[in-house]
Amino acid sequence: MENYLRTTSKFLTDINASNMSKAYLYVVKNGSMDAMKITLLSKLCVRYRLSNTDTARITERLKTNRQGLSNWDNIAYSTLRSPDFLNRMTLFIARAMQDGVLDAWSVENGELKYNWKKDKRFSVFADKSKKGTEEYKK
Repeated sequence: MENYLRTTSKFLTDINASNMSKAYLYVVKNGSMDAMKITLLSKLCVRYRLSNTDTARITERLKTNRQGLSNWDNIAYSTLRSPDFLNRMTLFIARAMQDGVLDAWSVENGELKYNWKKDKRFSVFADKSKKGTEEYKK
């Protein structure tokens, strides 16, 4: 939590605290599910190359070595990878929430889909009743 608060204050973003908190909760809750199923979070991470987390390497991490099931080299590497994933994804999701983009993405049949009509940035164009209004022209 301290990391993303420092990041937003250092780079002076306009992401508000409410969206940061919601994004942090969203990433923590859905980030742990990456190993079990395909989630929107994992698809966004792969699509936009936001972090070096590779969910396809889970089986490689579960292989045994001389020490047994615990592969200390992989565990040590994951301590570097996890904060990177948490920080980048939290900032990305917070920005998507603030801009109204998060609802436009979904996962259908294991594929990431984008529906521009659900993107709040383009809501004036999706609503046919606003065509020709000042808001539409703007």
